[in-house]
Amino acid sequence: MVFVTGSSGLVGSHLLYALSEKGIKIRAMYRDRKSIKNVEKLFEFYNLKNNKSLTLDLIEWVQGDILDVNTLDMAMKEVNTVFHCAALVSFFKSDFHKCMKINRMGTANVVNACLQNSIKKLCYVSSTAALGHSDQPVTEETKWKPGPLVSGYSVSKHSAEKEVYRGIAEGLNASIVNPCLILGPGKWDQSSLTIFQAAKKGLPFYSTGSNAIVDVRDVANFLILLSDSDECGEKYLLIGENMSFRHLFSFIAPRLKARAPSYKMNSFFSKPIAYFLENVLHLFGLKSPLSIESVQSAYKKVSYDNQKAIKRFNYKFYSMEESVLNAIEGRFYD
Repeated sequence: MVFVTGSSGLVGSHLLYALSEKGIKIRAMYRDRKSIKNVEKLFEFYNLKNNKSLTLDLIEWVQGDILDVNTLDMAMKEVNTVFHCAALVSFFKSDFHKCMKINRMGTANVVNACLQNSIKKLCYVSSTAALGHSDQPVTEETKWKPGPLVSGYSVSKHSAEKEVYRGIAEGLNASIVNPCLILGPGKWDQSSLTIFQAAKKGLPFYSTGSNAIVDVRDVANFLILLSDSDECGEKYLLIGENMSFRHLFSFIAPRLKARAPSYKMNSFFSKPIAYFLENVLHLFGLKSPLSIESVQSAYKKVSYDNQKAIKRFNYKFYSMEESVLNAIEGRFYD
């Protein structure tokens, strides 16, 4: 049996489907009963797409969260492999302490429970945010460094990785994946999928930054490959394609019958706007549509090297076109 945290999220729900395809018994942690509906929708979508009839019958549900050490300990009884997918993704400065609590402390709890229950393998879903930046393509060896342009989310994920390495030093067999911007079927008001919601509105402006995308199916499939391997302490960048934000939005927008961005927005204008909105609206208890850190990220030009993952497992990633079309086809509506 395997145990999955963050089971109703974008990565977690896809991992449940991929594991079910292999007939693996699953114990999955969830926080809100309503979130299981998202998993059901995902199964329905892929069953129709792949002409299959998988159900949730292989899944044993456990209500709780990764901050509850007792529930974690009980959930890992008779489990061989743990997939830790739960995390908080936020680039608002006001959420920094919450990110540290969930991402670092929560991961520490998962690691401790794995050690206590003699788990054979932990696969942790980190992020490219936990890696450093460079003028050259970033690799798994690029060292993370603190600085004024480093987001609070980055700090929390880097700190969480340190907890995993601490567990390895104490005898835990663990591996880490570092996906970039993840695309796939789901709700467009959550996580990285908000880019589809933004594109659908018809953005006239584009930022000059670049990043990388990866299909959520690749993340799920790669996690299973890692769980079957005997290696320990390795981390892998999961990168489908590097590209500019303008290129990505220009591909998405026409598929949503929306306007593609055509005017460059200089950071000289957008950064002060984000600073004003985040700080002023926060005073009134309101959430800004923009965060300072997300705008900073929109102007960073970053590329990543995925050769380690490709060579180690002879892996082929989905293309950006395949990922976008699958995400649009499988959008969840309320």
